[in-house]
Amino acid sequence: KLRNKIAVILGASKSLGRAITLGYAREGADIVAVARTSALLDELADEIAAMEHDLPGTEALPPDRTT
Repeated sequence: KLRNKIAVILGASKSLGRAITLGYAREGADIVAVARTSALLDELADEIAAMEHDLPGTEALPPDRTT
């Protein structure tokens, strides 16, 4: 259903963001997953790769605590 679509998901490594990311991946979307916790993001990427669906990009973003 989502082939040739790109989903950018913030907070992808935990809770609802993780569930959405996995659901979109199952439906064939290309996923750009963004999260602060790189270890959890790596685990998510491994889980999606096990579905034989590679992530085109992942990036762990540290929180901005300057404001």
